Amino acid sequence: MNNYTHRIPELLENQSVNLFLWVPFLMALGGALYFNLSFEPNIVLCLCGMGLCVVGIMFISRIPILLRAVLLFVFGFCYAAVFTYILDTPQLPRDMHGLDISGVVEHIDYTADKSRIYLRVNANDINAGDGDAVVRVSARSDITPPNIGDTIRAKIGLFRPSGADAPESFDYARWSYFNGLTATGYLNGYDVVSRADYAGIAQLRNYIHNASDSFLVDTLVLGYKNAVPENDAPVWTATGVGHVWSISGFHITLVSAWLFAIFYLIFRSIAPITRRIPARVPALICAWAGLLFYLFLSGCDVATVRAFLMATLVFAAFIFGRNAISMRNVCIAFCAIFLMNPHYVMQPGFQLSFAAIFGLVWLWNDV
Repeated sequence: MNNYTHRIPELLENQSVNLFLWVPFLMALGGALYFNLSFEPNIVLCLCGMGLCVVGIMFISRIPILLRAVLLFVFGFCYAAVFTYILDTPQLPRDMHGLDISGVVEHIDYTADKSRIYLRVNANDINAGDGDAVVRVSARSDITPPNIGDTIRAKIGLFRPSGADAPESFDYARWSYFNGLTATGYLNGYDVVSRADYAGIAQLRNYIHNASDSFLVDTLVLGYKNAVPENDAPVWTATGVGHVWSISGFHITLVSAWLFAIFYLIFRSIAPITRRIPARVPALICAWAGLLFYLFLSGCDVATVRAFLMATLVFAAFIFGRNAISMRNVCIAFCAIFLMNPHYVMQPGFQLSFAAIFGLVWLWNDV
């Protein structure tokens, strides 16, 4: 036992160069501890703790490795608490029916048999407090959905998101809170108060959906996960390729490869540019811009954002001549997504996706 005790400082010293690789795990562990608490910690203490951790990690170099690890853990815990406090999603006090309210259409999730319309409404109109609230209401197939950006007056019913049906099972109420969703419900009818008077990505999504009238476009271009026909969905699930309809790393890889190939061929033919810099540099920059456009066009789902961040790091590595496939890049992407929404670490999709990426990159580096 004494031999192992004496080797601990040596082990920590050897891991000092790999400390950054432990950053996402330590922060995620702190965040997971917060999300598993049965009470809310003092927000003032969390704010102070987060500030002290940032100062200690970023500006004080001579800190023992174990203390630095503790600071990262505490930062993850405090950041999750502060994020939850600031998010403050309005809560519906009870189920409501027969409401007649006005709201702005923020997003529409098209499915095979109905449309799910996301409305931003005044929280006070649904007795959910002050500010704005987002509610998702389902409209029957015989109700033509409005356009994104329209202001409508609708007759709706709302339900509070339900909690976990069993201990440690999926908690829809918690998921809704961290995704800014106050309630779900149904829509019986609506009148358009005013049409969207701006041009943007939302209007383009409306136009593409209406012009194409294709579930392939809805799923692979616009990112609507539930647009696959109900009769076909079991076939895709049984064959194990249902994930193809969710835009993630596979689609980002294909799109980025196509964009890079096109722009590379274009810049290769422009001699004034290739005489000064390699053609791959402007090709990568243009491909990244196209990929950013595709990210917004597809609805910015978390899986797509994660894949886009990884592609961004790979592009940057190619431009600056660094190793593109590295554990450090994966850790940077993990930390960025954790800071966007720390509750992602509690979702199985996030955990399995990054576990697979870490394993593949680790294996790649060992080959």
